[in-house]
Amino acid sequence: SDSAPFYYNETKTSRDQNKAHKINLFEQKYQSGIDIYLTQLESISGTIRDQYGQPVYGIWVSAWSESQQTGFGNFTQSDGSYLIEDLPKSSDYQISVQPDGALPYIPQERSNISSNSQIIDFTLYKGWMLKAKITDAKNNTIYKAKVELKSPSSKVNKWQETDKFGQLTMKGLPEALDYILSVFSPESASYVPYIEMNLNISENITKSIILNYGYLISGYIFESDGNTPVYDATITAFSKDRDHIGQGQSNQNGYYEIDHLPQAFDYELTVNASSYVRAQVMDISSGSTVNFNLIKGGQISGYIKTESGNGIQDVRVVIESQSIQFETTGLTDNRGYYFVEGLSIYDRNGNQVTDYFVKIYPLGYASQTYGPISANETVNFVCV
Repeated sequence: SDSAPFYYNETKTSRDQNKAHKINLFEQKYQSGIDIYLTQLESISGTIRDQYGQPVYGIWVSAWSESQQTGFGNFTQSDGSYLIEDLPKSSDYQISVQPDGALPYIPQERSNISSNSQIIDFTLYKGWMLKAKITDAKNNTIYKAKVELKSPSSKVNKWQETDKFGQLTMKGLPEALDYILSVFSPESASYVPYIEMNLNISENITKSIILNYGYLISGYIFESDGNTPVYDATITAFSKDRDHIGQGQSNQNGYYEIDHLPQAFDYELTVNASSYVRAQVMDISSGSTVNFNLIKGGQISGYIKTESGNGIQDVRVVIESQSIQFETTGLTDNRGYYFVEGLSIYDRNGNQVTDYFVKIYPLGYASQTYGPISANETVNFVCV
C-alpha cells in the first residue's frame, strides 16, 4: 500500500513519523534493542448512495481511531464503494463522510466501528443552501470577505470566501436553529465584523449583508523610561456601548494596532505584558492614538504540595488586592510551582500595596487562603 510505514519508538512502535525516535550512531555505531513490531493491518469498506439509492462518486471517506491515534481515508469509486486499508486492529474507528463543499449533501459520521467491517454503508441526504452577497455601505461588492457558518447542535463549521462579485453559496446544511453566521473583513480592507446569532436554517435562504467601515486604535508601548519598546504586549479594546471587543499585539518597536473597530467613544484599553503591571485607560474614541509607559511589576511565587511532598499540578492560584481593585490567576506546573508576575508594588498614591491575598483551589483538597502580603514574597501551601 501507499500508507506510511512503521517507525521506531522507545515505548511503542508508531505509524506517525512525528512520533519516531531518532537513533544516534555517532555516539554508538552498533546498537541493539532497536525493535519495531509490525502489526496485522485490516480494512473498512462500504458504499455511499444518495437518498434515491444512486451511488455517489468522489466522496471522501475517512477512518480515525483515537486509541490507535491513526487513520486513513479514500474517495468513493464510480459504483459508490470505498475501501480504507492499512488500519491497525481496533473497535473505536470513527467513519466520517465529507462531501465536497460544492455538493448538496450533508456530512455524516458513525462511531465505534471495528476494523475489518465490510458493510459500513451510508445514505447521503441533500441539505439546505445559504446564498449571501456582501457589500459595503456604498453598495460596493467585497471580494474575499471571510464567511464562517457554525452550528453547535449540528456540528457544522464551514469557512468560505466571497468571489469577485461579493457572493458565495454554502450547500449541504442540516436543519438547525442555532447557526452563527460571521463575516470578517478581507485583509486588504478594514470593515467591522458582522455576526448573526441563532440563525434558523430550515429552508434555502438568501442574505444581503452590509459591512460597515472600521476604525483603528493604535500607538506604542514603552517601558517607564518612555524609550524602550515593549514587545508582544497584548492590548485589548472593549466598548460596552457597541458590545465589541478587539485585540492587538505590540511588535518589536512597541507599535500596536487594533483594527476593524466600530465607531464608539467609550473604549476601555487594557495592556497586559509579562513582568509589567497591567495598564488601563478609559473612554477612548475609535480612531485615537494611545501610547503607554509600563511599570515593571513584582511577583508572588511558591509551591503547592501534598503532605508527602509531591507537587500538585494544574492548581488554580488567584491573587487579589482590594485596595487597588486587582485580581489575576495562575496555574502550578508539574512540580507544583506557581509564579505570578506583573503585580503592582505601589498604588497610584505611591503607597506600598500590602493587602495581596493568595487563594488556591486544588482538585480533591480544601481551598486555602494566605495573606495579607506584599509583592515579591514567597507563599507555599501543603494540602491535606
